[in-house]
Amino acid sequence: MENAGIGELSKSIVAWLPLALPLILVVMFGWVILRTESWHLLRRRTWQLVHGKGGITDPALQSYVEEQTNLTAFRVFVGVPVATLAEAHTLMEWCRAHSVRLEALRLCGQYFDLETRTIKGSVRFLTIKGNAWGLAAMALLLASLVSSLLVTVPYAGLSLKESGQHFLASESQIRPMWPLLNAPTLKAKDCAKEQDAAAMRLGFLPSDVALLCEMLPKQEFRDFVRKALLEQRIGLFVLIAFILVVAYFAAMVALGCLCARKLLKRQLPPWLPGEQMPLDFDAR
Repeated sequence: MENAGIGELSKSIVAWLPLALPLILVVMFGWVILRTESWHLLRRRTWQLVHGKGGITDPALQSYVEEQTNLTAFRVFVGVPVATLAEAHTLMEWCRAHSVRLEALRLCGQYFDLETRTIKGSVRFLTIKGNAWGLAAMALLLASLVSSLLVTVPYAGLSLKESGQHFLASESQIRPMWPLLNAPTLKAKDCAKEQDAAAMRLGFLPSDVALLCEMLPKQEFRDFVRKALLEQRIGLFVLIAFILVVAYFAAMVALGCLCARKLLKRQLPPWLPGEQMPLDFDAR
């Protein structure tokens, strides 16, 4: 009986395992489509599934398909959404000439203008935004740490319908929500004593203590607390995963601002060595 809830959860997980692989494949293809902003890879894999690796006999069409595949590969591995393969080659040459890592452009994201090969935004703007997102990421990590500690708490948060009194309960005792440490507890043996004194010690109504004393010795109450604690921990795990995902994206934005600020401070020319510097005749 002690592990009944965990057993039910394990059976549920095993039942979902056959769907795990297709779901993972769908997520991976979705990520590639979002990353490359193109359906080319999905269309090519579908073609290969039906016709095999061959099936394209026209040399010009084969060349075009290979070019699109290489362009998709560049977007996936580098993470920079170039429009053409020629633009990718130019960008690689520019990074090589100015000792810039392609990964740095991926981190810069929206702050790097592919057409002009310049950083959008000022140093002050990038510094303020980067610090704000960095602090948000650290706050989220702290929240995930607190949530992880709550997983280890052997109490489930419950409330009484009649009075709305909130409390924490384990299988053998009850305690108030506050204070977090050294809070007074109510056990089954305390119910045999003066319940008014226990109510005063807990800060509960005497009627609530009487109701709790009636429930504490029952097996149904222990089963209910065990199930509530399992559901609470599952909810905390989901919350921790969500917080970590948001923290990751916040950290990536902060890292992008930092990377863009470093490139902006280097004042790199947007043209390649040997190219003619563009002149702005409309400038006043």
